[in-house]
Amino acid sequence: MTQQKRNDKKASKNEKTRTLLNFKSDNHWYFLIPILFIVAIVPLIVYLKVIPLHGEAALAWSGQTENSDFFSYYKGVWLEVAAVSALLLMFVKAYLDASRTHLISRSHSRSKSNSDSNVNINSNNYSQFYRRYWTYFYIPVVAYVVTVTLSALYSRYPEIAFQGFPDRYEGLWILLAYMVVLVTTFNLVQNERHITVMIRGILTSAAVIGAIGFFQYLGYDLWKATWVRDLILPSQFLKYADQLKFQFGAHTIYATLYHTDYVGSYAALVFPFTLALFALEKQRRRKIIYGLFTALTAFTWVGCNSRAGMFGGALALLVLLLALRREILGYWKYFAIGVAILILLIVGLDRLSHGYLGQRINSLLADTTGLISRQVTQAEPLPLKDIQVNGNKATVATSDGTLNMALNGDQISFTDAQQNSLHIQSDAAKDEIKLLEPQYSKFQLKMGLLNKKHVIIMQDDQIKLYFGVDNETFTFLDYKGDEIPLQRPPAWGFVGQERLGSSRGYIWSRSLPLLRNTVWLGYGPDTFAAYFPQYDIYGKMYAYYGDMWQLVDKPHDFYLQTGINTGLLSLLALLILFSMYWLDCIRTYFRGDFPSVASRTGVGLWAGVTGYLGAAFFNDSVISVAPVFWVMLGLGIAANRMVRKQRNATTS
Repeated sequence: MTQQKRNDKKASKNEKTRTLLNFKSDNHWYFLIPILFIVAIVPLIVYLKVIPLHGEAALAWSGQTENSDFFSYYKGVWLEVAAVSALLLMFVKAYLDASRTHLISRSHSRSKSNSDSNVNINSNNYSQFYRRYWTYFYIPVVAYVVTVTLSALYSRYPEIAFQGFPDRYEGLWILLAYMVVLVTTFNLVQNERHITVMIRGILTSAAVIGAIGFFQYLGYDLWKATWVRDLILPSQFLKYADQLKFQFGAHTIYATLYHTDYVGSYAALVFPFTLALFALEKQRRRKIIYGLFTALTAFTWVGCNSRAGMFGGALALLVLLLALRREILGYWKYFAIGVAILILLIVGLDRLSHGYLGQRINSLLADTTGLISRQVTQAEPLPLKDIQVNGNKATVATSDGTLNMALNGDQISFTDAQQNSLHIQSDAAKDEIKLLEPQYSKFQLKMGLLNKKHVIIMQDDQIKLYFGVDNETFTFLDYKGDEIPLQRPPAWGFVGQERLGSSRGYIWSRSLPLLRNTVWLGYGPDTFAAYFPQYDIYGKMYAYYGDMWQLVDKPHDFYLQTGINTGLLSLLALLILFSMYWLDCIRTYFRGDFPSVASRTGVGLWAGVTGYLGAAFFNDSVISVAPVFWVMLGLGIAANRMVRKQRNATTS
C-alpha cells in the first residue's frame, strides 16, 4: 500500500513536470487581461463619486465641502485594481517560466554524461530566463519610484500626496500604478500575437471615444441624454439628473476624458499610432480597418481644438515622416492623398465651427512665434491699484477711486483719498452699506460671516475683496476666509507674456520659483495647488481677465508638474527613461525597414509616444489619459525588443 502511494506520488510529480515542460506561458494572451482592461475600459469610465472634503484637501480646494467627480476617481480605483492584478500575473508567469527553465535544465543534465556540459546548459538556460526579464529600463523606473515615494513620505500634505488632489486624484498610489503598468506591459508582451491583442484593446477605446466625440462635435452630447445620465449617476442622485450640466458645447470634443485638452493629449498619442498601422499594413482587409480608425482618430485630434494636442501631433507626424521616408517615396501618391484628406478635414471642421478651429490654429502659431521671439505685450492697467491693511485701517485703490476704512470700536468710518469723510446708508436687514457720494456708486459693501469670521465684502465690478474684522483689527482674506499676504510672489520669466497659451505664461512664471526647493525631493505628489501662490490676486486679475480668485490646481506642463510635485530627481529619472526609449527607437527603426507586425507597431508607438510627450509641454498628466500612455510606452519597449530578436535571428 505504501509502495502504491509512492508510485502515485511519483506519477503525479511526473505529470506536473510534463505539464510544465509543455507550458509556453508567453503564448497565452490571458496574462494581458488587466493591461487590456487599462487601455480598453479605464479611459471610458464615467461615474459620479461625491467625495467629502476635509483637512488638507479642503484647505487647498475651492471652498466647497465636497467634490463631485465624474471622470477621475473611479478611473483611478480601477487602474489600481488592474495594476495590482497585472503585477500578480507577472509574478505567476515569472514563476512558471523559471520552473520550466529549471525542469528543462534538469532534463538536459540527465541526458548528458559530461558534467561540464551540464554546467553550461544550466547556466545558459538561467541566463536566457534572466535576459528575458532584465532590461536597463528598470534603472530609471526604480529611481523614479524611490524619489516619488520619498516625496510623499516627507510631504507636509500627506493626505493629498497619497490620495491626490480633488478632481485629479493622482497621488502616490496612482503614480506607482503607472510604473507597475509600464513594467508589466514590457514583461508580459512577448510575441506578435500579444501585440495584435494589445492593438485591439487600444483601438476599442479609441473607437468609443471617437464616436462619442463625433456626436459631441455635431452638438449631440451623449452625457446630456436622459438614459445615459441614469447610467452615470448613483441611484440617490438620479433626482438631480435634470440639473446636471457640462461645460462644453458643440464644435469641440471632451468625450470620456474630462477636458478638451486631455482629448488632445490622447489623440496626439493614438492618431499617429493608427496612421502608422494604416500606412504600413499590406493586407487589404486590415488596411481598410486601420484606415477607418485613422480617420476617426484624426477627427478626434482636429475636432477637440486642443492646441497642445495639435503641437504634439505635429511632432509625431514629423517622426513618422522621417521614419517612413522610404515608404513615402515609394508610395508618394497615396501619402499625397492622405495629406489632402487631412487638409479637407481641417477646412471642413473650420467651416462647421464657424471659423473657431482656424482661430485655434492661428493662436497656436501666434503663441509659438511670440514665445520664440520673446514678444512682450503691453499690459493694460489693472482696475485694482493697491490694497493696504494696517491694524484698524484698510485702504483699497481702484480705477474708480480710493476708499479708506477705519475701525473705531464697533463702528466703521469711510473716507476718500484726501481723508474726507464719506456719507453712508446702512441696511441692517440686508447687512449692506451704501456709499452716498456719486463717485463711489460702484462700490458695494456688505457685512457677513465667512468661515465663521466677521467680514466686510467689498465689490467694484470684477474686483471682490474680503476683509476680516476682529478686535478692531483688519485682516485680508481670500474667498474661503483664510488670511493671505498682500505681497506679490516671486516670478521667473514670461514678463509681458503672462497670457501666453491661455494664461500658461502666468502659471509657469509663478511655478518656476517653486523648483528652488524641489531639487532632491518634491513637495509631494499632486500637491501643486497647495504651494502655488494662490494669493497673487494682481497677477490673476491680469492673466485671467479679471478673475482674481481663479484656483490654479495644475501647472499645465507635465515636466514642471513632475519637478514641483515629486522633485527634479524624479523628473531626471523620467527624462532618462524617455531618452532611452527614443534612442532605442532610432536604433531600431531609422533604417526604414518594417517587415513584421512588431516593427510596424513599434514605429507607430514611437510616433504616438512622441506626440504625447510633445503635448505634455502644455498639458498635465491625468488619470484619463496617462494609463494609456504608460501601456503604449511599455508596449513600445516590448516591440523594440522583438524587432531586434527578429533581426538577430535573420542575420544568424
